[in-house]
Amino acid sequence: MTFLPIVERELRVASRRAGTHWMRSGAAFAAIAIGAIVYVTSGQQAAAGIGTMIFWSLTTVAGLFCLIAGARSTSDSLSEEKRDGTLGLLFLTDLRGYDVVAGKFVAGSMHSLYALMATLPTLALPLLMGGVTAGEFWRVALVLLNTMFFSLSAGMIASAVTTHERHSAGLCTGIVLFFAAVLPLIGGILGAYYNWSQPPYALILPSPGAAYFYAFAANYPSHEAAFAVSLLITHVCGWLFLISAGFIVRNSWQDKPPASSGWRFGARWVQWSLGNSVQRARHRTRLLEVNAFYWLAARSRIKPALVWATIALAGSGWILGWVKYDGYWLEPTTYIITAFLLNSILKGWLVSETCLQLAEDRRTGALELLLSTPLEVADVIEGQFQALRRQFLGPVVFAIVLALCFLGAGLRHPDMMGERGLWWVTWIASLLVLLTDLWAVFHVGLWQSLTTANANRANSATMMRILWTPWIIWGAVLFLIATLTERAHYGEAIFLWLFISLAVSLAFGFAARRKLLSEFRQAATLRYLPRAPLWNRLFG
Repeated sequence: MTFLPIVERELRVASRRAGTHWMRSGAAFAAIAIGAIVYVTSGQQAAAGIGTMIFWSLTTVAGLFCLIAGARSTSDSLSEEKRDGTLGLLFLTDLRGYDVVAGKFVAGSMHSLYALMATLPTLALPLLMGGVTAGEFWRVALVLLNTMFFSLSAGMIASAVTTHERHSAGLCTGIVLFFAAVLPLIGGILGAYYNWSQPPYALILPSPGAAYFYAFAANYPSHEAAFAVSLLITHVCGWLFLISAGFIVRNSWQDKPPASSGWRFGARWVQWSLGNSVQRARHRTRLLEVNAFYWLAARSRIKPALVWATIALAGSGWILGWVKYDGYWLEPTTYIITAFLLNSILKGWLVSETCLQLAEDRRTGALELLLSTPLEVADVIEGQFQALRRQFLGPVVFAIVLALCFLGAGLRHPDMMGERGLWWVTWIASLLVLLTDLWAVFHVGLWQSLTTANANRANSATMMRILWTPWIIWGAVLFLIATLTERAHYGEAIFLWLFISLAVSLAFGFAARRKLLSEFRQAATLRYLPRAPLWNRLFG
């Protein structure tokens, strides 16, 4: 028998897949574009300083990409098989748990690994400019590969212990954040509170960010041991995740009796989310009077509370920063960053909720049954809109009011005395883009949930079109303007960002809306057609 047969098959399939080549080309182009933008906007600095800035910018973006690789690529690899009931079929053969885990790991990691490998030559370009040593480059490259292995392995263990794709993606994200951010944050708080002379390495070194920090030439000579230990801990954790997934997956596809403590906790959570029988009946009656699909998409009563709880938690952190830093915190830059983060959270959350219901119903075939009833397509779209409105209307209004408060506070700031016009333009543009993006996300997310394999892919496709494409185009156009005119004014950049964001959102939004109204039933029933070429998927 071939050693690791699923791995061999997945490697052959990946080598023939067009998306593999597109991913590598896109990652390399993105790295070149980021480096070019940093080079143009670096001003009259020395070549060594520019090389250091380019290297730091590229490695930071690559590090973030490696951290989210697990949630994006491998977190649904095993859970999807469990939902479809096909995981047990693999164990009717002589395959072992490690065969299945290794095969799924390779299948899910190919795109991410190829994308990272395509960016490494671009990371080496600053070596020619100075400011970056060969040892520094190879250490950072090793950290990036190790971080991606850790994240992908976390996705496998999350997929092995869960069934729902959102649960597995959330668990993977939680594991990565715990090691990468929570442990170092706890260590920093304890060190500051107890005034320790040495940082708490036991809490800092498990973070992939520690190895990244110690890999740079300025920190490595005095922290060689810390770098090696941090790299080793992260790597061992990745192997432990994979080995654990191999042991778990052998029995995780089987139905368990509902007597375990885990099931009791799950039952309590479901009851708390949906309510008891009386509360469910009252909630169901109220929603069915509006729209039948509204009830299907909004059965959970606590979803609006979760959004408000997240905003309250973030607001508590903001207030703590205000108390600690006092006047330094109330700066125009803080206002802009706060509004940007809040808007990004709302947009990302809306994407996730928009794609969830239709993608799951389409995967299970429930959507075809739903469309065989007298329910019209317009009713389905309206019901999904009502569910999202119930969950996000209040937080969106809060974000708008907060933006207006920041607008007024900035107008009274001494630094804005001569720039009030631009300040007005900045906030009006941000509000217009927020509302337009939310409208476009709704329509594009619904359409992508009908035309992609699962909700995670629908989320990625929607975010790429509405949330990321405007920034890519904006950066490229700014680069051309700075190259040709050797200047880039702040006001021009704001107007350009507004125009590009509105144009992209409206173009994709109206195209998706037209397809929803005219091709909804066809897209809902044709679930197993091969994917159309990239150009047709983007522009119809």
